[in-house]
Amino acid sequence: MDFEKLISGYKKEIIPQFEMLREKETNPQQRETFEQALTILKTNLRSLEIQKRLLDLYINEEYFGYVCFLSQLVEYKTRESIVQYQEIRALLERPVVSEGDLKRATLGSLISKYKEFIKDEGLIEKMKSFNKQRRSAIHNLFDPTVTVERVESEIKNGLIPNTVYGEIINPITEYETVLLVELNKLKHGEQVSGLQGKVLRYLETSCGINIAESRKNVDFTADMTF
Repeated sequence: MDFEKLISGYKKEIIPQFEMLREKETNPQQRETFEQALTILKTNLRSLEIQKRLLDLYINEEYFGYVCFLSQLVEYKTRESIVQYQEIRALLERPVVSEGDLKRATLGSLISKYKEFIKDEGLIEKMKSFNKQRRSAIHNLFDPTVTVERVESEIKNGLIPNTVYGEIINPITEYETVLLVELNKLKHGEQVSGLQGKVLRYLETSCGINIAESRKNVDFTADMTF
């Protein structure tokens, strides 16, 4: 994957184009649709920038920095998805969990909550497996009876960057997009559906996502407790 080319395309072409359309728009609701699109695009840009840096760490055999960075990324994206889901529930006047509970939750606990509204068994199993592998690697790192070389081998062979991105990070990002779209609909109704449809089709093409298909795996009625 040519990260430099992709990142440059987002920075120099795609994002400036949407910023220009947003500035020209006078209808507040339609302007919000462009804001939503920019949020999605900037999230995808940041994901590419992070992926490049993770790959650099892995290629340079800086496996401990790599696994710590990767762990934080998966935890952050899982937590943010839950926060978005909570916002949707609040708009639907449904019970939500406290922000403090979310901040204190471990990745394992976050995955348990995530699966309550993301009905993608394949993704959930991959997330559980990732959590088990990264926890094992980090714990073994501080275990003097386990050699550093063994831990490095564990990370190198078990947490390959492109595999983790393809099986975990990218699907989570796609569901984040679905949640953002749903938030916009709840805030503004269907009044901007025509423009929103055009924007979403563009995002699907440029970002390689299928919002309608991913939406089938999101349960917007699920309750959540800690």
